[in-house]
Amino acid sequence: MIEIKKFSKGKIHMTQYPWLAGIERILDRNRRRRRSHGDLRVAAAELLETKVLLTANTLGLIQGIAFDDVSGNGLSVDDPMLNAASVQLYRDGGNLLFDDGNVDDTLIGSMTTGPAGTFAFSDLTAGRYFVRQQSLVGYLQPVGENVITVDISAVQALGTSGILIDDFSLPADPGQKLSSTVANVPISSFLPIAAAIGGERDMVLTATAGSITLEANGAAFPGFLNYNANFGATGRSRVVWDGADNNATTLSPSGLASKDLTALGETGFQFSIGSNQAVTLTLIVHTGPANSSTATLNLVATDVDSFFVPYATFVTTTGTGANFSNVGAIELLTEAPTAGTATVIDGVQGQSPTRFTANFANFLPITLGNLVFNDANNNGQFDSSTEDGINDVGLTLFEDTNGNNTFDSSTDLQLATTTTAGGGLYEFTNLRAGTYLVRIDASNFDVGGVLEGFQSSTGVPNDPDLVSANDDDNGEALGDAIVSLAITLANGQEPINDGDSDANSNQSLDFGLFSSVDIVVTKTDNANPVIAGSGVGNLVYTLTTTNLSLSLATDVTINDQGVIAANLPTGVTFVSAVGSDGSTFNTTSGVWTIGALPPGDSRTLVLTLTVDASAADSLVITNTAMLATVNEIEVDAVQGNDIATKTTNVDRSVDILVTKTGNENPVIAGSSVGNLVYTVTATNAGFSNASGVTMSDFDLQAANLPAGVTFVSAV
Repeated sequence: MIEIKKFSKGKIHMTQYPWLAGIERILDRNRRRRRSHGDLRVAAAELLETKVLLTANTLGLIQGIAFDDVSGNGLSVDDPMLNAASVQLYRDGGNLLFDDGNVDDTLIGSMTTGPAGTFAFSDLTAGRYFVRQQSLVGYLQPVGENVITVDISAVQALGTSGILIDDFSLPADPGQKLSSTVANVPISSFLPIAAAIGGERDMVLTATAGSITLEANGAAFPGFLNYNANFGATGRSRVVWDGADNNATTLSPSGLASKDLTALGETGFQFSIGSNQAVTLTLIVHTGPANSSTATLNLVATDVDSFFVPYATFVTTTGTGANFSNVGAIELLTEAPTAGTATVIDGVQGQSPTRFTANFANFLPITLGNLVFNDANNNGQFDSSTEDGINDVGLTLFEDTNGNNTFDSSTDLQLATTTTAGGGLYEFTNLRAGTYLVRIDASNFDVGGVLEGFQSSTGVPNDPDLVSANDDDNGEALGDAIVSLAITLANGQEPINDGDSDANSNQSLDFGLFSSVDIVVTKTDNANPVIAGSGVGNLVYTLTTTNLSLSLATDVTINDQGVIAANLPTGVTFVSAVGSDGSTFNTTSGVWTIGALPPGDSRTLVLTLTVDASAADSLVITNTAMLATVNEIEVDAVQGNDIATKTTNVDRSVDILVTKTGNENPVIAGSSVGNLVYTVTATNAGFSNASGVTMSDFDLQAANLPAGVTFVSAV
């Protein structure tokens, strides 16, 4: 028997048995567990506590799927899985960076996805790994997403505890113990064990020579299954979990009632064992009486270490083999043919790998484009016979990062820029499915920019997702830029009637812009009121036309029909019209032809009229000038600023001078009839005609003449 010496503080002395190195931690753990169990009536959660293994295992598992991200929203049910994608796994050598398989990266494995697009790399120890999917012909991968970094910690590499088979923590001291001293005569024991699968543990011990013991949760090794042979002794043991049948000698192959050992993702058995001699462990799993599988482990003398036995390594013993999701019984056999063998086994349980997922999105590249055009008539449609595309326009593509279908400069991700060419055409290529916005950049509208003086076509823009080519899809102006409405792209679902037949190309996102001008008309007069008859050309109108926009205005004409002869009031006549900078005035039609008017420039027209002396007093002359034609779209910054009206009042100015002379002075009384003649003269010294003029001379009335003087005549 193995002697276990203790120090005064309760530590176990292992110097004599170096193969037990490290077991002290397990013993301490089990003592703590025993203390926490109290009277051993423990809850199920405590029975399934996670155990800390003594050495690291290789239970890291990296698995994933290569898929066609049709909608650009990550892996979803509508995404096709990609077959024949090449995936490599590299282990980092320490610099924590992926070096494209060079420098310190080590290629661990490589595989090709199957029809379901899946791959998996198992048996991974702790460390940093890089998983890379090579590009597939015809597909692209999102930038920076063809390599996925996976960090597996030491704890994660131990896997994840599953169903507990037996942790050997029960029964309480002195445990369950068998001693065999008679060769080849089995002795057995069964006990109800709450912590064990099926609620009962059966133990069978057979000595082939000498004296041996088998003990579960004994005082020397609490929480362990301990096989111990005296020097010169050999034997074998068998522990069975086949349900609560109160029988240790006859196997009940269905006693566990179809227990599922894979329900928590378990893929094998986990246990710890240490032995001073070579031993053979055999695990047998039964599914009913006709089907079983076996795993045999030939172990050399070893320190206490942890082992994982994958279900996949079991070989069929009877029938079709065990079904690990439908288990009826489990056997653990230990064969110790070497004299003096001592082994300890820690809890047996199902164990699952710690799984890490590395899915790879792929996409068929989508193209988005089409036209920036001069919508000269501002009807929102590209009229190819009269309108042209605009080259050299800078555009920027954004991803609708927050998915609100609205441009947000602080959150939406800028992806690419381009410039129109070949008649206003543009394209953004190699796009994945998703929602995008296109911006005509503000710099295009700067002074001297290609779109100086242009603005977005007015009216409600079309929804880009309705896929109508050659119409205006741009949204509202944002600051000095113009941004399209959001457009959603999907693999294989783009229009085939937009100028090509490619279902992964959308050539329908157009921008209509028009060059607008603002023509301002003003009019002044030189006198108000004007004095009728004050001179030729006594009324002068100065008409000014200004282009307040940033665009050249062409074919500018102004209508001022109020000054042509047919429309002038009585007493007012046309004298002349003089236009600046070569502009001309038609006196018959009243049209002032300016022609081209550059941004910020003005032209003047001086109209001269004569308001003659016959013009009626209080006459009001009203003259209106208005924009008649301009080739560009005219948009008033101030409503009605392209019409000007001036009213001029007419006043008459008269000055009646009266003089009187006599023919004789003195006159000789009686010299003749009519010997005294007065001549009265009235003169208009003013500018205007005088009308209704009367004079009074009461002294010539008979009643007012002196005696001897008589009235003869007045002519």
